[in-house]
Amino acid sequence: MTDPLAQLAAQLLAQEAWTEAVASASQAGLVAASSDGTIEWINPLGAALAFKTAEDLIGQPVKSLIPAFPRSGDAVANIGGAPPEAFEAWVARKDRVAVPIRLSVVRVLRRGEELFVVGFHSIGQQLETEQQLRESEGRFGTLVQRAPDGLLVIQEGRIAFSNPALAGLLGPVEGRDVADLFHARVRDELA
Repeated sequence: MTDPLAQLAAQLLAQEAWTEAVASASQAGLVAASSDGTIEWINPLGAALAFKTAEDLIGQPVKSLIPAFPRSGDAVANIGGAPPEAFEAWVARKDRVAVPIRLSVVRVLRRGEELFVVGFHSIGQQLETEQQLRESEGRFGTLVQRAPDGLLVIQEGRIAFSNPALAGLLGPVEGRDVADLFHARVRDELA
């Protein structure tokens, strides 16, 4: 008969090996830190996103992931306290170029010890796309505001927006039922 304690230890080791394999293959950077904020483990992508090696990071404070940007490091440095669920920060590449990342922090218990698992990924492309969208919306808004033709937006039968050219023709129309813009005979035909 096998010793139940030995069986449990073998199962625990197998579970830890499985967990590490899954975390290592993750599409996000993952860091496990002790309750005092010391990095105990980091997956390969996490080290790559931090522009360092795992050996350079293990044993270091979590805030060492983002040393060049103390404002964004404040939230990470708070690990061991009550970290926020998710936040954005910056890491510095070796050439000191700033790279934006999004981090999520989760508290876990391992063998009765509190750990923090930090997941993070690069959001540079996302931020760039959001900026391009804002610029495009601004250009479109300028075009609509300056258009010589009256333009309006209808939502659920009501006028949600009108440009200055339409307001110059009809006066203020926002909030009105779109049918109010038509002659009574036309409204009857549309109904």
